[in-house]
Amino acid sequence: MCWLCGRRNHDYIPMTFLNSAKTIICLFLIVDVSMDIIKWISEYVSPWSTELPKMYVVSPSILTATLILCTILIQLDRTRGVFSSAVLFLFWLLLTVAEGEPFYSKIKEAYVKNKVEQVYRFATFCVYYAMVLVQLILSCISDVPPKQSKTTKKQSPEIQASFLSYLTFWWVNMLVLTGYRKTLQPGDLWELNPRDQTKSHTPIFEKTWNEELEKAKKIAPIQKTKRDGARKFLSTHGSYNLEEQKPTFNNELSWSNIHTNSIKVVFGDGSREFRRPEVKPNASLLKVLLKCYGLVLLQSHVCKLIFDGLTFLGPVLQGLLISYTEDRTIQQWKGYMYAILFFLHALVSSILLQNLTYVGKTLGVRVKSSLIVAVYKKALSMSNHARKDYTVGEIVNLMSVDAQRIQDMTSSLYMIWSAPLVIGIALWQLYNVLGMSIFAGVAVTVLLIPINSVIATRVRKYQIAQLKLKDARMKLMNEVLSGIKVYCRSANVCI
Repeated sequence: MCWLCGRRNHDYIPMTFLNSAKTIICLFLIVDVSMDIIKWISEYVSPWSTELPKMYVVSPSILTATLILCTILIQLDRTRGVFSSAVLFLFWLLLTVAEGEPFYSKIKEAYVKNKVEQVYRFATFCVYYAMVLVQLILSCISDVPPKQSKTTKKQSPEIQASFLSYLTFWWVNMLVLTGYRKTLQPGDLWELNPRDQTKSHTPIFEKTWNEELEKAKKIAPIQKTKRDGARKFLSTHGSYNLEEQKPTFNNELSWSNIHTNSIKVVFGDGSREFRRPEVKPNASLLKVLLKCYGLVLLQSHVCKLIFDGLTFLGPVLQGLLISYTEDRTIQQWKGYMYAILFFLHALVSSILLQNLTYVGKTLGVRVKSSLIVAVYKKALSMSNHARKDYTVGEIVNLMSVDAQRIQDMTSSLYMIWSAPLVIGIALWQLYNVLGMSIFAGVAVTVLLIPINSVIATRVRKYQIAQLKLKDARMKLMNEVLSGIKVYCRSANVCI
């Protein structure tokens, strides 16, 4: 997941000062930790010394192997065009937090005792922690400076924003600051992100749709059903009882085995074979959308799942904080820990919610534009016979109303599984606090479900009727405008 979140450009990144600094600091960290291992081994080599504890060797060895892997990843990401790695940023962040407590303890111990007992290890650890902090700062910076596009418009800073800038929307600050100073003009806006441009994602959608269409043509049945074939035959040779759904033959007939490409009806004096008419392929639009945008949709749903979990973490933290304020015997450091957890909870929840909304909205725009282009191209290539079945109003409604509905559904599709999950966890937490009394509210909610269903059905019915009226209005307006054109032409000819 973190590897997918890395900010990537498809071009090879040359060796830069930032990339070189990251690599050199990683090498120094490897040397620093290795020297610490050698120091521990040298102290326990003498015959009169005790056995070397394994923790003094195993833990630094794992850290050394991890730092070697980080060095390799820095160069590997550079060759792959990754200018901001989410994996490395999270690693340096977690390492900084994990090593913060030992660093604070060593500084406090030296300050209280007014001396340093193990000068070598104290010095190496301080240098080590300082380099880790520098690596964390460097990982917050994009490896490649933004390049201006060849067009007159400015390139969007989102394209090469670092992972931290992308999470916190720091790349939008310049636009907000410009809008604060003066009224925004068209020249102040950026060029659209290539990811969101129609020319970038529409060919992928069209290719996937054509593949799905070809697949549907291969697996589509060549014949109609046995009942459809019987109805066509009996329209001239017999009758059909719609109530009993059974054929009534005028002559002596019997059905034989149904073959893959024909239905064979046997008479008393011979046989006759009828081909089933071919059916149109039924390609699945949902499969095409999932193939094109499923990975991005999964990313937003994962963010929603984590956000829902953090939502129910808030009441738990509040309960712990209330217990801390009521019980004076609890250690003081737990109060600080609860305060820090409250801050982190609010920070991470806000980041997840904003990124969830942003990813869902941008994905909905891409889906809508792909559908509009597909419908528009199909409308241009329709035959005259097909145009009789679809009016201009229906086609316009497909590109405006229906495409907009799919866009809105894309940004809130997670409610299918999120709403039952949130309701279930909320009821469980309320039951632990209030007990059986919560079922009164549950009963009221259940009783309101049929009423909401009736209202939703009515609303849907009215919306369908409204769309039909819109189609009729568009068709009428088209005919009126066509008549006006004919009238104007005839009037000009008469004059």
